[in-house]
Amino acid sequence: MEDDAKPTTDELSPVTLVVARYPPPEGAWLAFPCQPWDVPREITADENVAYAWYEHAGLWIFGGIYGGPQAFPPIGIGKTAQNAYINVLTKFASRPPIRSNDPAHDGSYRSEYEVTWPGGLRTTADVYHRRGLSPT
Repeated sequence: MEDDAKPTTDELSPVTLVVARYPPPEGAWLAFPCQPWDVPREITADENVAYAWYEHAGLWIFGGIYGGPQAFPPIGIGKTAQNAYINVLTKFASRPPIRSNDPAHDGSYRSEYEVTWPGGLRTTADVYHRRGLSPT
C-alpha cells in the first residue's frame, strides 16, 4: 500500500465538549478548542449575556442587537457530542495553522492553531494528523 493511500485520522487537543444552556439552532452540543477552564463563562450566564456572547462569536445572530460578530473562534456545534467534535475539526481544516511540524516516518504530523475569542483572549489548539495502515 502506498503512503498517500493510508487513511488519515485527525485529533484535536485540547477540546472541551459541553451542552449549551441556550443552544443554537444547529444543536445543543458545543466543542470548544480549549481547556475546560478556558471555556467562556458567558455561555452559562443569564440569557442576555449568553446571547450576546453567541452573537459576538458568530454562532447565533440575533439581528445584530448585541453588536454583531466580533470574532469567529472555531467552535463545533452538533446534535451529539461526536457531531460537534467533527464539526470543530472541519472548521480547523479551513484555517491556516501558525506552525506545523515535519511529518514523521509514517506521514503523521501536528499543526498548531491560534484561537481568538470574543473579548480578546487567545489560546492555542493542536490538530494531530495521524496516518496508519488500513485494517486487513
